Amino acid sequence: PNKAFKRKAVGIWTVEKSQEGQYAGICRISTPTRQLSQPDYSTQLWLNIINDELIVNTSTRVDIKQQRVGVKTNNEALTPFSKSIYSDTVVWSGNLAEILKKSDQLDIVIGGSELGKKTITTSFNMKNLKNAYSAYGDCRY
Repeated sequence: PNKAFKRKAVGIWTVEKSQEGQYAGICRISTPTRQLSQPDYSTQLWLNIINDELIVNTSTRVDIKQQRVGVKTNNEALTPFSKSIYSDTVVWSGNLAEILKKSDQLDIVIGGSELGKKTITTSFNMKNLKNAYSAYGDCRY
């Protein structure tokens, strides 16, 4: 990592070196926690990008095998999450750099036992993430 890099905020996205845990000293992009509500259920969700993987953190169990759960951009087909780290933390390992080039919106779709067959979708505007991603490159190299 670039030792001289300092924290940088771009819209809701923050680029910084992680301070704790297994990723200490590694550059990451993160979002603040977002409240997702439906009439009968609510949960929180926040994102991290570490080592070019999109890590989706939630306050609910996410079933990565459930249909219609994963990541979607613009008019592309939904892509399932790659793996679970914990029951409430899932990873998407698709080509993030490629998506940033051609997409304006990132939809995260979560679902699991606490939601029954329902899913909750939240959308992120990619404009600021594109700028944050270039700062992420500055942090890493």
